[in-house]
Amino acid sequence: MEFYINGELIDVTLENEKNIGDVLKSFEITCEQNKLATIAIKIDGNIVSAQDFDITAAKPLKPETKFEMTVISENDVTVSLNSLVQPFESILEEIKEIPNYDKVEYARIGAGWWVIVRKNQFKVNDLCIYFEVDSKVPEKEPFLFLEKRNLVSPYLIE
Repeated sequence: MEFYINGELIDVTLENEKNIGDVLKSFEITCEQNKLATIAIKIDGNIVSAQDFDITAAKPLKPETKFEMTVISENDVTVSLNSLVQPFESILEEIKEIPNYDKVEYARIGAGWWVIVRKNQFKVNDLCIYFEVDSKVPEKEPFLFLEKRNLVSPYLIE
């Protein structure tokens, strides 16, 4: 049996594993103990999809069975999520009055977008997060306030 993790051949000793599912279960336990997550599985060169998992897991182990696992660490996930957030983080760069409106004002964020915000809610150099028009945000906290107010996305000023 050959066992690869992220392309590196690993020396693996079987205990009582009889089928592919037993090996995958043992691997899952080891991943949990090491704060790793499996993101892709190939068995004998074939990607194991969610639909095929049970069928593949039931197959018996053979001496020539080849496992190729792709894993990521908890830290990798954190770094990845932080890199996704960074393009949305902006510094509020400028605030301007809107003539004839006393409850809202223009605010320009780092990406160059002008948006309308509640007057005196922000000040220049505040850190903010901006979601472009028609962006879909999760239907859970901290975004539920948008649903309650029928706000789908901020208005852009051209």
